[in-house]
Amino acid sequence: MNLNTSVWTLAITALCGFQIANAQSAPPTRFIPASSSNYTARSSRTIDRIVIHTIEGSEAGAISWFQNPRSRVSAHYIVSHAGRVTRMLRDSDIGYHCRTWNGRAIGIENEGYAHRNTWTSTQMARLADLTAYLCKRYNIPADRTHLVGHVEVPGNTHTDPGPYFNWSSFISMVRSRLGGGSTTPAPTPTPTNASTYEVTASSLNVRSSAWGTKLGAISRGTKFAATGARDGDWREIYYAGRKAWIHSGYVRAASATVQQVTTSSLNVRTGASTGYRRIGSVANGQRYTQDTSSGSWRRIQFDGRKGWAHGNYLRQVR
Repeated sequence: MNLNTSVWTLAITALCGFQIANAQSAPPTRFIPASSSNYTARSSRTIDRIVIHTIEGSEAGAISWFQNPRSRVSAHYIVSHAGRVTRMLRDSDIGYHCRTWNGRAIGIENEGYAHRNTWTSTQMARLADLTAYLCKRYNIPADRTHLVGHVEVPGNTHTDPGPYFNWSSFISMVRSRLGGGSTTPAPTPTPTNASTYEVTASSLNVRSSAWGTKLGAISRGTKFAATGARDGDWREIYYAGRKAWIHSGYVRAASATVQQVTTSSLNVRTGASTGYRRIGSVANGQRYTQDTSSGSWRRIQFDGRKGWAHGNYLRQVR
């Protein structure tokens, strides 16, 4: 079933009264415990993120896998196509679902596949019910900084919930259940016209396109020049001799010295002379941030590493 704008609108409109009335109570939920080998039991913890997943399969398959002590995988909730909610962990338990954020996040698995449009309006409505309840209970802001996809968690290689998950409609549905707004003010968004971005996450994946193949990872404080292109919450940058994409939820606008390549192809090396090893090349018109220089050479942010390029073939543009 293809979800279009009218279906999303219908789901929001039809359930509006239920949403607000039940924002502080959990949706109907059954409890099927995961294997104790697949999570860390805790009596309490600070929860400030909700991570949305797709199962890459069926509800039954996920339940079976989370109950298998050899899997070493688990999430707190599962939402089926029919809207059934299954809880497999206590919220205080640390599930094994998103690596770096397991300790701070609640994981919600959804029946279906990241790259197939199998979402149903019933599933989305129940997911919004559950998310609103969790936001209210743990005072989690209903925004794209705190409600994230598995793909957006630093240190992960997954692509779920995928390109068919309508984030803007989902956030609107969650907020409507909370009475029309986030539980706390939304953070200031990254400026859309920023020319340079600085990474704020401990590790941020760089991808070939929005939701695309992972090309590498960059660390906090790294700065890249932007191309100006956007795709929803994603921003395009110059990276390792090509254009690549990063998620705007984990960067901020920053100032930096920017060099533009003026030759057809320019070698980037490990040191400031031609005697050093070549690590790649950058193309005419591309822009990279510079942090220092040595004689005629400029050190630029190439990918996750810094490299040296000759200043005769660069032009400072900022």
